Amino acid sequence: LQIPLDHAKDLPPYIPLIIAFLDVAMEDPTARVLIYCTSDVNGASAAVMAYMCYHHAITAVEASAIMMDRIPHIHMPSHDYSCQIDEYFSHQ
Repeated sequence: LQIPLDHAKDLPPYIPLIIAFLDVAMEDPTARVLIYCTSDVNGASAAVMAYMCYHHAITAVEASAIMMDRIPHIHMPSHDYSCQIDEYFSHQ
């Protein structure tokens, strides 16, 4: 899955695609998924954050805390991405 993110401007339209792609990828209990971003450092962690918020019914701040606890050196999503994720799920 390739998503053309432009530095935190366009994440919400891609959230359903991210979730659907990761759901299929994670159907196999032995699956491993690599999520990376070639240009936007925050994009990969924003995708993980959106997935966590959806499946665990948590906020971006809560997802951020879990991510930082598990991977202390992670580049966290920008404030813009976090706000977009929370806004997206508040309307669901």
